[in-house]
Amino acid sequence: MAYNIFYDDSKTLEEKNAAYLRIREQEVIKLRNLYDFTTVEGIRAIPVPCKEVNGGSPTGRVEYYLRGECFMNYYKSKNVPLAVECVRKAHSLMFISDMIWKYDDYISRISCLHEIGAHKEAWEEENRVDAHFNIVDMYPRFSIRNFPGISAFFKWKRLIKSMENERIRKRSLRHEYYYLQEKLPDLCPKSLSGYSRMKSTNSKNYQKIVKQAELVGIKIS
Repeated sequence: MAYNIFYDDSKTLEEKNAAYLRIREQEVIKLRNLYDFTTVEGIRAIPVPCKEVNGGSPTGRVEYYLRGECFMNYYKSKNVPLAVECVRKAHSLMFISDMIWKYDDYISRISCLHEIGAHKEAWEEENRVDAHFNIVDMYPRFSIRNFPGISAFFKWKRLIKSMENERIRKRSLRHEYYYLQEKLPDLCPKSLSGYSRMKSTNSKNYQKIVKQAELVGIKIS
């Protein structure tokens, strides 16, 4: 069996962290040698799928790098064109990946696009993600045969319904907030969590936002 420092109890946490960072550095070097992540054209040219590098460590995958370090660099510098292309290409690869990517993994980067003002692109990408999950389904496709009894099956069904209701609630709140951010940037709170608190307390500022939202055609439930 090949030596693995992460299973070596004689090594300190610092040594293991350093080893991990070296691995990540080598993975990034490999990816950058294969593809151009510095231009819109270069990112668009990355093939889907790109199996020649999608193996071994999950952190060495193109989609992992695109939605992670690569995207965050452009997000922090507010380089909208490159940030958008990172998200689009990452999602295209995530759609066909053999890794499990959850709905929230997609939405987190779409929300980041809203935060840097790429509202149109963010809405388009959310529509694309929704279309993908309409095909593959949001939750595992289990039947009663997958459970030890009918009681366990219906307990799971109730859990799925609860999860879906919560997803829809968060989606509605998120949509409200980013539409407000787009149409009423001067009134909109700086964060989604701030908007959520404002709404839950029905503050005076929130009531003011509701009135102004109606004037620009935004319906707040």
